[in-house]
Amino acid sequence: MPQRVRVIKRQNRCTIHPANLQIQKGDKVNFRVFGSDATVFVPNDLLLDRTGNPVQVLPLSDGVKSEDYTVKQGVTDGPYPYAIYCKEVNDFAEGNSSPTMIVE
Repeated sequence: MPQRVRVIKRQNRCTIHPANLQIQKGDKVNFRVFGSDATVFVPNDLLLDRTGNPVQVLPLSDGVKSEDYTVKQGVTDGPYPYAIYCKEVNDFAEGNSSPTMIVE
């Protein structure tokens, strides 16, 4: 079962759940946003893969679950920051801290 990241718009802000995602090499990750269209930015092209291609920008439509993205097998353990921009509030989503994917 894939790891799930959910972005929820409430009033004038978006929050990411979970803020920090514990993942392993080979895990699948998908995203879903509620209340706004959004864009996921993954600056490190070594982290996620979809059908053999690195993924760095993922457009999301309100309420639609994204495809599953695979954490690459060759990625080094450690934190990988990413960001999610929410169009409806014209700002980036927040978690308890800057959202991070942690490969273990």
